[in-house]
Amino acid sequence: MLLRCAIIALLLQLTCLPLFGFAAAGQELGKVEMYMSQGRADKALAFLDTIIAANPERIDAYSSRAFIYLKLNRHQQAIADFSHIIGLQPDDPSAYLSRGLVYDQLHETERAAADYRHACTLGGKAGCSFLEQLKSRSQQ
Repeated sequence: MLLRCAIIALLLQLTCLPLFGFAAAGQELGKVEMYMSQGRADKALAFLDTIIAANPERIDAYSSRAFIYLKLNRHQQAIADFSHIIGLQPDDPSAYLSRGLVYDQLHETERAAADYRHACTLGGKAGCSFLEQLKSRSQQ
């Protein structure tokens, strides 16, 4: 149940992603939110693909796209985007936590544990908590 709540919380972050203070970024992601509110995930994804093609280091765009993929149950694509974010920002625990939650949802326990552990090591308290919960579930 807690895992399901965590995934729902991650999906809700789609509308609350940091925009890094760029007005243009805010307008672009606002357009993504508009498409999603209209049920046009295809348009949102196409728009994000365009943003990423123009600037492959736009972490906010990868993150938005990953959460849309999660909403569409396209887990492997979400994992790929979280992995790309990790490549761009290897010291940020949030992408490890997010990818770990997806692995956990897919019952890929070892991968989830590795990501939770890494997030915890980087100071992500939620990673520590989820790692303990995962260990507890594994012992049952």
